[in-house]
Amino acid sequence: MALRVAIVADDLTGALDAAAPFATRGLHTLVAATPDALDLALAEKPEVLAVNTVSRHASPQAAAARVRDTFQRLLSQTPDILLKKIDSTLRGPVGAEVAAAASSSQRRALICPAVPAQGRCVRHGRLLVNGRPLRETAAGRDPRAAVPEDDLAKLLETTLGETTVVDANGPWPRTDNLVADADTADALSSLARRMLPEARQWLPVGASGLAEALADTAFGPPNLTPAPNPEPPAVFVVGSRTETTHSQVHALRHRHEVTHLRAPGGRLDCRTSPGPGPTLLTVPDDEDACDAETVAACLAESAARLIRQKVPGLLVVTGGDTALALLGVLDATLVTVRGEFEAGVVHACIRVQERTVPLITKAGGFGGPELFTDLLSWTGFTAGPSK
Repeated sequence: MALRVAIVADDLTGALDAAAPFATRGLHTLVAATPDALDLALAEKPEVLAVNTVSRHASPQAAAARVRDTFQRLLSQTPDILLKKIDSTLRGPVGAEVAAAASSSQRRALICPAVPAQGRCVRHGRLLVNGRPLRETAAGRDPRAAVPEDDLAKLLETTLGETTVVDANGPWPRTDNLVADADTADALSSLARRMLPEARQWLPVGASGLAEALADTAFGPPNLTPAPNPEPPAVFVVGSRTETTHSQVHALRHRHEVTHLRAPGGRLDCRTSPGPGPTLLTVPDDEDACDAETVAACLAESAARLIRQKVPGLLVVTGGDTALALLGVLDATLVTVRGEFEAGVVHACIRVQERTVPLITKAGGFGGPELFTDLLSWTGFTAGPSK
């Protein structure tokens, strides 16, 4: 089976949510959680392959090197569509990665990280979140990856060179790299329709919104993603501490009877064991003693210990760093993507102790406040009301 779509992402949740729209069209879709898993993934002969270069927090030089190497390995497979996934709030060394991707592929880059369903739009070349310039929002002031610039042309000019800001339906110059405005799904679809007839000349650069538009234009409307319908227990591993995720945790705890385990610094008391119902593993809200990478690694070790005690029927993980660390501890660096529960909330599966475990992942800022409770309903779990 030929590789039809190749995606290069800078973190795990990004690789998953960019791949998911293709999986919902019935394509055999895999995610390599690290570049080391790329050959293992290719041996499975997927139609769609997303690779996480683990470069969100790398230096610009290291990130560019990883992107170049990954692109070279994927281009040898001659995919029909090649997508560079970047963060929808421009975290990470975006300029270095886009420049490396464009030079490696020798294609014109069209950059549009809009995800209208999540409030991310591009207007006059500037990224807005819920109508506000990115740098004025909490997402733009991420303490670990603060965004230096939300004007995309300015952000890219020192690495990619001059770009032209264009409208999805307006005239496009014949030679320049482009930054495209889009504030609706229809605008993203217009971008996809204009690129796909010359797909091997273009390098789409964007987030899950552009991936959805490419999948829909190239492969038609999505199929209904079947619910996993797993056996108990369900385990929620919450590595993100965004306000969005906090609301989701709050709703789950107050609507259902769950075992809530708090892991200061990511470290859970080794004597702790999960209860019979859903288990919720979180880091305390006021925990700031350790850096984020250390917390993610410790939380992954704690979660893996719980999972090995009793392999869950459903595993829900928030936060890309936590998800990557957990897959590494579980030796599950190849992920099969099944589809989406909703935009940005990916349904996949991994192998744990010879069992196939349904996996739900999402970035911290995605989903409404009832997401965790809605996931329990969708998958068929019945959890008693909170006492």
